[in-house]
Amino acid sequence: MACPLPRPPWRQGQLDGLCGLYAAINALAYVLAPVITVDRRWAARLFKHGLAHIAEHVPLTTAVRDGIDPEPWVALATHLADHVAAKLDVPISVTLPFAGNAKAGRDEWLDLARRTIDAGDALLLLLAGEHRHYTMATRLTPRLLALHDSSGLQHLQMSATGMGSSKRRHRIQAEWTIVLGLRQHRVRERPG
Repeated sequence: MACPLPRPPWRQGQLDGLCGLYAAINALAYVLAPVITVDRRWAARLFKHGLAHIAEHVPLTTAVRDGIDPEPWVALATHLADHVAAKLDVPISVTLPFAGNAKAGRDEWLDLARRTIDAGDALLLLLAGEHRHYTMATRLTPRLLALHDSSGLQHLQMSATGMGSSKRRHRIQAEWTIVLGLRQHRVRERPG
């Protein structure tokens, strides 16, 4: 069962290309909601940590102006998840179910999206077409893919959404889909 959204999405500035960083922070806030509330201070620390990671891999001015490519984005999301997992001692899984598979079919992707959202995990995706944009999906109906998005994009019409190299208005790049989730873990007993 999908979790309720913990808060409105953290929003990116109107002049930056850091949607990938915001998407990762929003996804972490979503999966961590049963454990901790990612408030403004926490989000700001994650943002700062994420910026430092980006700056190690991509010139920061380029990232702010043009965004980041998919490989550094996956590395960023993984890095932030690992950082938070270590800090909170909470196991967070990061998977790329279609890694290297640019030709994943629409039905296959939609099936993964349904299962991921129903499980309460975060589904991060890269859009091409009208938007070159990283975002997080929260609900899937036959007509709409609802988003928890840093730029204010609320949903995609499924009739206008395709995969990869389709001619549709919105194109999901399946090979860059990321699933973040809390892994099963036992609460540690305190010594003494």
